[in-house]
Amino acid sequence: MAGIKEVVRNFRYVKNKLSSAILECSDFRDVIRKYDSKGTLFYLDPPYYRTNENAYIDTVKPMEVYEVLKDIEGKFILSYNDHYVIRKLFDGYTILECTTKYELGKKERGYVKEARELLICNYEVGVKFV
Repeated sequence: MAGIKEVVRNFRYVKNKLSSAILECSDFRDVIRKYDSKGTLFYLDPPYYRTNENAYIDTVKPMEVYEVLKDIEGKFILSYNDHYVIRKLFDGYTILECTTKYELGKKERGYVKEARELLICNYEVGVKFV
């Protein structure tokens, strides 16, 4: 378990790293057009593809995301649910698999749901998730 000193040290590190970050809540196409450059890192978390529990199913189609990201100058990290359509669409990109727990809906379900997710990047990542 991390002690408070380690938590504070990590917080300061992250605070310094994010001091020049720009966070926006806008249509992803507009944000990417506005800020794309070789020094930019985009993180995208679109509505997940074909899930029964997602109220935003298909509001942004995976092909729309792909079409915008395929030619950008900057780097991206894209979070998606693990679905064969997503894997096929982003074949050739770095794909990291991870397991997560969904707390949302726990009260209604009566349990925490585990799910596999993908982190997709257009650059090599030196990290592996379990």
